[in-house]
Amino acid sequence: DSNQIFIINYDIIESWVDRFHKNISTIVLDEAHLIKNPSSKRAKACKKIAGACNRVIALTGTPIPNRPEDIYTVAELVQYGLFQNRFEFRKRYCGLHHNGFGFVNGDPANIDELFEKLQTIMLRRLKKDVLTELPDKRRIVVPMTLENRDDYNEVESNLIKWLSDNGKNIKRVNALTKIECLKQVCVENKINFCVEWIEDYLEQNEAIVIFCVHKKVVLALREKLKKHG
Repeated sequence: DSNQIFIINYDIIESWVDRFHKNISTIVLDEAHLIKNPSSKRAKACKKIAGACNRVIALTGTPIPNRPEDIYTVAELVQYGLFQNRFEFRKRYCGLHHNGFGFVNGDPANIDELFEKLQTIMLRRLKKDVLTELPDKRRIVVPMTLENRDDYNEVESNLIKWLSDNGKNIKRVNALTKIECLKQVCVENKINFCVEWIEDYLEQNEAIVIFCVHKKVVLALREKLKKHG
């Protein structure tokens, strides 16, 4: 069937390359910045599939998250040959130089020229231009105090002592785990304040979307706010 549409995430795209290669006319790469690394398996798989396509469309809200080189892989997928090659691209736009040990990127260069080239393949739309019905974003900082400061202080002191005792022997994953524990203690001591603020908000508004990181917090909020449906 020539009208088939397949939707696949980047995590498994490598397993579908053989099936899709030379059998897909159009490929749409959503969140295309996720394939910026040319050495990644997902980028290699997308490149192989895209190479046999008639059209390649890349969608992303963050095309160049950190440095000009981040756009190269996506740009080459959309229009192969737009740039001579990655090495020349890095020399021209990424300040590529030899530091005595190897080639490394420096400060971005010729950015106006780069944007001019990208304009030939890129269509940019701002949210304010296409989603005119959305209200302006507002950021409100709500100060909250810890209900049980002693709990937080104890965990914080233990963390500081652990860092001091272990020094350079600390593994990053272990440090992140202990910091995560500190964050959980912090948020658990603010649950009631959060619930109070949410209920005040709901008295004047129809709905609210709440984003949480920890499952324990989600369950606590669900229990405390269940009367609101």
